[in-house]
Order: sequence, then C-alpha cells, then structure tokens
Amino acid sequence: MSSLLNKPIYPYLYLLAFLSYKSARYLPSFSLITALLFLLVTMTGCAILCFVFRRVSGSAYAGLAAGLLLASMLHVASIAQLAGYQYSYIPRRFYIFFYALVLIGIVLALVLLRRIPDKHAARLNRVANIFLLIISVIFIAQAAIIRPWKNDLKPRSNSALSLPADSRKDIVWLLFDEYASSASLEQQFGFRNPLDSFLQQQGFLVLPRMKTRFNNTLFSVNAIFNEDDSVMPSSFYSGMAMIGSSSWEQFLERSGYRFINLGIFDIGASKKFSDRSGYPDTYLEQLITG
Repeated sequence: MSSLLNKPIYPYLYLLAFLSYKSARYLPSFSLITALLFLLVTMTGCAILCFVFRRVSGSAYAGLAAGLLLASMLHVASIAQLAGYQYSYIPRRFYIFFYALVLIGIVLALVLLRRIPDKHAARLNRVANIFLLIISVIFIAQAAIIRPWKNDLKPRSNSALSLPADSRKDIVWLLFDEYASSASLEQQFGFRNPLDSFLQQQGFLVLPRMKTRFNNTLFSVNAIFNEDDSVMPSSFYSGMAMIGSSSWEQFLERSGYRFINLGIFDIGASKKFSDRSGYPDTYLEQLITG
C-alpha cells in the first residue's frame, strides 16, 4: 500500500473525488452504470494526458499537469462565476482567455518542475493521494449520513380541490417570472403592461400581486405544483426531482384533464417544452453541469 501511495495516481483519485462530490449533492439520483461509464471515459482521457505530458516533458510531475487540465475542464463554469459571470451567460472570450492561461501555466509549471529532482516526486504523490482519498471518504460519508435532502422526499398530500365532471372546462395558466411580472415592470420602469387588461377582457383572472416566499423560479414553481411551500428543496437537483412528481399534475390527470406543459421544467409525467439547460434533471447532468 505504501509503495502504491508513492505512485502518481492522484489524477485518477481526483476524478474519484469529483464523482463523490457531485454524487453527494443529491444521492437519490445516483446511477451506478452512469457513474462507472463516467469514470471509464474520464480516466481513459486522464491516462492519455499523463502519457502525452510524460513524453513531451520527460518529467515525473506529468500527472500534475494532467490533473490541472482536467480540473480546469470540470470546474470552468464555477471559475467563471468566481470571476463575476452568470452561469447561463459565460461569453466565449472567457473560455478562450481561460484555457490559454491554463495552457501557459501548465507549460511554465513543467519547465520549472524539471529543475526539481524526480526523487522528490514521490513525496508529492503521497501527499496528493492521501488528501484525495480522505476528501472522497468525507464526501461519501456526508451523502450517507447527513443526507440534506431527506426532508425533501416526504409524501405530498392529494389536492384539496374538487372538480365536478359536469363543469369541467379548459384551464389555461400563465405564470410570469418576477422579471416579467406586471408589478415589477410598473415598479422598476413605470410601465403599465397592457397584457393584463387584454387577458381580463378574455375572461382571465389576473393576480398581479401574487408573491412567493422563494427567490428562485424552480422552488416557486415546485411549491405551486406540489401545493406545499413549507419545504424549500435542499438543492436544484432535489427541486427538479420534486417537481417531477407533481401532485397537482397527477390530480388534474385523474380528473380527466390532458395536461399540456409549455414550460422549461418536467412537471410530473409531462415533459418540458423547451430545455433552457439551467437546471440539471438527470444524474449525468448532475455530474457534468458546472
């Protein structure tokens, strides 16, 4: 075991730690096959990078260069957010500048590390390997013991509404996000939205001052479709899972309605109309998003 820890396996252990961290964010979505395929693909890429850097530099520290490049690829969106960019609006110039900087940094690191005797590489390998093993165990233990999502999965009550069959009519529901709500437009810009009066003329009930206790669209929509705003989901992953088991959509279907979803979330069994790629709703997206 001691001799193994002295080898440069830390780039591969980093991928294991990354998988543990991402999976721990919302363990109920875990898929063993997806996790194994993810490790197979990324570790194969890691082996190729280590081989290339070792042949190019002839350095015992080639694993460090491979690890830095992998980390820059897997965490680029998070780094962009630290730089002040919004997740959904990261400009192309950021990627160009960032990866040019990463490549320059790797080249400089390999040049400088060649001046350090290879005999010291075993010490770096041991420290990095042990550190990554420890944090992998911590992430797994956090997912298994703390389980921050455990309160999110409580059964939802059935709808308190009743819809007599002889009075069933089409229901058209338009939900405006806060940015486009008439109240916000009037408050921020002094603009009176003519859509309100138009909808009222067509027989719609308009609720211009309706508010939610959550400041995130996903959590607010989830509260409506599960008829419960007492629990804020612990994460976006949990919110996507909860809205996917919507009690309201199920109630309407049982009442004889055909539910048509023109939104950006999967609501119950009704798939999203448009994928804005803002929220991950599969385990694979949970791994690679961000």
